Amino acid sequence: MSYKNSVVRLKRLALDSPMTGLEKAVWWTEYVIRNKGAKHLRNPAADLPFYQYYLIDVISFSFISNCFSFCNYIYIS
Repeated sequence: MSYKNSVVRLKRLALDSPMTGLEKAVWWTEYVIRNKGAKHLRNPAADLPFYQYYLIDVISFSFISNCFSFCNYIYIS
């Protein structure tokens, strides 16, 4: 099988779709309406507090622990 035939076959497989883009959009819209907002598809990160979403708690802990380590190093030296 030649390279061109393989590419044509893969193209045909990739473009084979049972629904058009508009039909998919309509189906998903109806799905969300049927399931009252589809809470199970919602990203859990949407419910995180600001400081956890942006990892401010982790960054601040790392910064403070590094400051203590640096201060101890300076004090010991």
